[in-house]
Amino acid sequence: MKKTLLAVALTAVTAGTAHAATVYDQDGTSLQIGGFVEARAEMEKNPTSFDSNDYSYPTTNSMSNVNDESRFRLNMTGKSMINDTLYGIGFAELEFDVGSSNVDTRYVYAGIGGDFGQVTYGKQDGALDVITDFTDIMPNNGATASNKITSADRVANTLAYAGTFGDISTRVTYKAKQSDVDTVGQGFGGSLVWNLGDSGFSAGAGYAYERDNLAGNAAGTVIDRASTYNTMLGLSYNDEMLYVGLLGSVGKHLTTGTFVGDDNAGFANNNENVDVTVSNVTNFGQQQVGAAKYWGAEFATAVTLDQWILQATYNYGKYTDLDNAGSYLSGVAAKTGDNDPVSANNADFAVNYVWNKQFTTYVEYQADFLDKKDQYYRGDNAWLGAMYSF
Repeated sequence: MKKTLLAVALTAVTAGTAHAATVYDQDGTSLQIGGFVEARAEMEKNPTSFDSNDYSYPTTNSMSNVNDESRFRLNMTGKSMINDTLYGIGFAELEFDVGSSNVDTRYVYAGIGGDFGQVTYGKQDGALDVITDFTDIMPNNGATASNKITSADRVANTLAYAGTFGDISTRVTYKAKQSDVDTVGQGFGGSLVWNLGDSGFSAGAGYAYERDNLAGNAAGTVIDRASTYNTMLGLSYNDEMLYVGLLGSVGKHLTTGTFVGDDNAGFANNNENVDVTVSNVTNFGQQQVGAAKYWGAEFATAVTLDQWILQATYNYGKYTDLDNAGSYLSGVAAKTGDNDPVSANNADFAVNYVWNKQFTTYVEYQADFLDKKDQYYRGDNAWLGAMYSF
């Protein structure tokens, strides 16, 4: 996929690192600077109310409202040769968003590498990011059905090994337990990606396990600790004009609220301490954390026509048992009579125009096929964007 023009517009991460400029290279030490500036307007049709009588979302806002979601991302890669085969490496990436004074530290890691591969520690990608990349190709939204556990995603306090051996690449990670109590306990994961020579086909598989630490974060949690996990398989085909990717995911995930793993409605995601005092959940009793099994499938395709790139994805995910998902979601399941709710059912479409390797414009639309009475309803979204990469 990264051999074609498609890579220029697939994701902000690709755009932010593909064109990094070498600003220093002397005596075996080099420094590269990269990033992008993205002007991005978002139109959302999100729920604006919650009906406690039937646990539904009767009203949404108008998509005529425009939110400025522009951002600036900057990254730095430093590399220094220790001897003929051994080197030290450091990488950091920061993101600055319009309307926020906070700086998002996306990556900070350092380590050592050589013919054996690379060992790094810090905030970095988990073992399953390379598997979700098979279908996570859209400019803004993606991987809504993969449901990665936190330690399998980009997270701090992670020790990683990455190596490439011929057509096979591997990544193994361990997320250590922190001294302070947090919802992310310790976890590990591993993945393999096999590029089948020059055929254009790639296959990947990965597994991750996490021992979530819940005690002390939310009063009245169902359990003090929970075991969550992911098993994922990916398959893709890529040539100069066509990309097709498939992903299958099964596992068990933490449940913290109506929007599992999402805080748009005021619920905590797995990277935050669980807040049980949020106003829109107090009417329904103490929010309790649990875990539920799920499965998900994703399809992605992209067609490159000269400077045009057309992209589409479809995501479908379903929970198979909410009996132990926590008092709130279990109560929702009992109220709606749906103990196996669909957690994701959406399609995403994007049209990109690549003016040159530095500048891309796009329009993207995501349609949510869930009904407003479905507890995972999110609403439709649309984006207009222009990105300059350096």
